[in-house]
Amino acid sequence: MGRKEIKSILDSVQKRNPVIIEELSKANIKTGEVQKILQGLLKESISIRNIETILEIICDRAGSYSSLEQLGEWVRSKLQRQISSRFSSKNKTIHVVVFDTALEKELIALVSENNSISLATEALSNLIDRVGDKIHLVSEKGYSPVLITDSVVRQPIYNILSRTYPNLAVIAYNEVAEDYKLEVLETI
Repeated sequence: MGRKEIKSILDSVQKRNPVIIEELSKANIKTGEVQKILQGLLKESISIRNIETILEIICDRAGSYSSLEQLGEWVRSKLQRQISSRFSSKNKTIHVVVFDTALEKELIALVSENNSISLATEALSNLIDRVGDKIHLVSEKGYSPVLITDSVVRQPIYNILSRTYPNLAVIAYNEVAEDYKLEVLETI
């Protein structure tokens, strides 16, 4: 999705709801910044059909985040109903793979200021292999693999795993709507 497409989307919103575009402008949100947030959502198969809501969320938090990645994660957390629906079964259950509590705490501690996880090559390879084993088991059970984790590590974990497992969904606990249930199928 290029700037031309983003400009077209914003022009369309301008016609329907000019206040949102005015707020984006007042918040100093540039077209390229909107583009990066929307690209991040689309890359992870999160629909941007409800663009006005997404833009309102961006406007509401634009000044309180130090990076576009953080703002994008905030947008995701506010799209929890949409994300929950996307990854759930008909009975509002999301079948997930989770990290063991100790491992998740270790990963959280390893998140750097640039929103990445610093792991030695061998440890990284081991983590990728362990995740692969679990998502293979989940797939054998007939489910699409969804890894759920703390919001602090969601983006860095997605960045690590998406190269090897492009079809793995990685969501955060705060992206699950209240009325949805989690069923843990495997623990890493």
